[in-house]
Amino acid sequence: MTSEGRKVNPRQPFIDFLRGLNYLNGKEMGRVIGHPLPTFYDEGQRVSEGRILLVGDAAHLLDPLQGEGIYYAIRSGMLAGEAMAEWKKEGIAPSDFYQRAVHSDICGNLKWALTLSRFVFRFTKLAYRTLKRYPELGEFYLQTLGGRETYQGFVRTVKTRIKDFLKGQLSEKIKEAMARM
Repeated sequence: MTSEGRKVNPRQPFIDFLRGLNYLNGKEMGRVIGHPLPTFYDEGQRVSEGRILLVGDAAHLLDPLQGEGIYYAIRSGMLAGEAMAEWKKEGIAPSDFYQRAVHSDICGNLKWALTLSRFVFRFTKLAYRTLKRYPELGEFYLQTLGGRETYQGFVRTVKTRIKDFLKGQLSEKIKEAMARM
């Protein structure tokens, strides 16, 4: 949707973007299709069954705020490898080991990301203005996406910055939403 309320087909701006890439030199592009990103939705979701271990996008291990998934793809791939090693070494079913590992190592972080994303999408202007006022949050967020910080710590910091930004004058809606974070 545009600011005027009209629907926009994203295909044409994408085609215009491709035409502007000099290194394509007018080469014909194949059929371009898109698909919604399967972001994280539930800490109880199954990511394995029997000998099948889903990693990354296939396991819905994407950041619900931004759709980033490289870190989670790599991390879940490492956990899948560890599950296979445990199976060979200890005879522990890889599915059970992997499910527990993903739940303890990844899902808690994504649950915090889901909570934050709901707040940000509800209070977009406030989130933007807070980020603009405290640019160090951008660096902290990049650290979080890279797995060097946790979403729990990021959310705690964001809540503090919002309270500071609004000088403690929080509306009831914001107070209620922040209480759920």
